[in-house]
Amino acid sequence: MAMARNPGIVVKSLRVIHAVNQQGNFLVSCRVASTLACHAVARRLLVRLSPGAVVVSSDTNPEEIGFASAARASGIPTVFIAHAYPPPYSPPLDFDLSILEGEAAAAARRRKAMTRGEIFLIGLEGDSKPMDPSRLSRPAPVIGIFAPKVVAWPALARCIASCRDRYAAREIVIRWHPSMLERARLETVVGDRRGIVETSHAEGLAQVSGRCDWVIADPNSNVHLQVLKLGVPTIAVSSLGVHPEGCSDAYGFLANHVVFAPVRMLDDLKVPDAMEFYGTGWPERFARYDAAYLRDPCAVANEARDAVSRVARSRKQSPT
Repeated sequence: MAMARNPGIVVKSLRVIHAVNQQGNFLVSCRVASTLACHAVARRLLVRLSPGAVVVSSDTNPEEIGFASAARASGIPTVFIAHAYPPPYSPPLDFDLSILEGEAAAAARRRKAMTRGEIFLIGLEGDSKPMDPSRLSRPAPVIGIFAPKVVAWPALARCIASCRDRYAAREIVIRWHPSMLERARLETVVGDRRGIVETSHAEGLAQVSGRCDWVIADPNSNVHLQVLKLGVPTIAVSSLGVHPEGCSDAYGFLANHVVFAPVRMLDDLKVPDAMEFYGTGWPERFARYDAAYLRDPCAVANEARDAVSRVARSRKQSPT
C-alpha cells in the first residue's frame, strides 16, 4: 500500500526487480522485491514515529535491510547488533554503530571491505565462567551432543556409541538445533535409548550446557562459543553434520585456536591434548571472540548503553 500511493516509485521498483530477474535468479529477485517493499513501509513508519535511532539484528534479511535503508534516507542513525558470528558471505558493515562480539568478528568483517561507522565490542550474551579443562577427564560424565542444522545420522549414532563404550557416559544430553532442517528421528538410528535425554526448545542453551561435563558439536557451529563462555569444553566432530564441499572451518574457529582441532570420529579424541589446549593461554585466546569474557556484565551493559546514546544524539536533520 505504501508503494502504491506513489506510482513513480512502483515503476522504478518494478524495473529493478525485472533487471535482477533477467539475470536468471528468481529467488534473488523475490528478495529484492521484499526489501523494496519493507523500505517503503518503514519509510512511512519512521516519518510518523521519528525515533532517535533504528536497531536491527541482521544485515542480510529483507526486513532489516529495508528498515535500515529507510532510516538512512530519513537521516536516522542505524545500530546493528550481531546475533551470531559472521559467516564468510556476510556483507561489509554499513551502520552508524555496529555492536559485535569481539575483535575476531570485527576483523572478519574488515576482511570483506571497509566498514562504516563506530564499532563497539559487547561480547557474547550471558554470564561467563573460567574454563575447566578437567571436566574432560571426569569419570562417568554427562556428555552433551549439540546437533547441527543438518545431521549426519550414522555419525550421530557412532558418537552415541562412543560416549557409552569409550567414555562410560552416565547420561547423553542431545540438544537439537532450533532451526533444524528435518524432523529429529533418533529412534531410527539408535535402538537403545536408555540414558539419552532429548532437551526441549524451551530450555535455554546455558541451562542445557550447565547439565553437561563437556559437549560435542559440529566444527561449523556457533554453539561452540556460547558453551565455551560457560567454562564447558567442547569437542568438534567433523562427521556430525552435512556440509558443502570444502566448508571445514567457515568461521575460522580452528585457525584462530579457539576450538580444539576436530576429530573425524569421537574415538579418535586424545583427551590429554584437548585438556592442554583449553588450559594453556585460554583466557587471552577466547577474549578475541568474547570481549566481555570474565568481565562485569553490568559494566559492559553500561558502556553499550552509552555508545547507543551517543549515536542517537547524533541524529541528522531529515532531508527535505
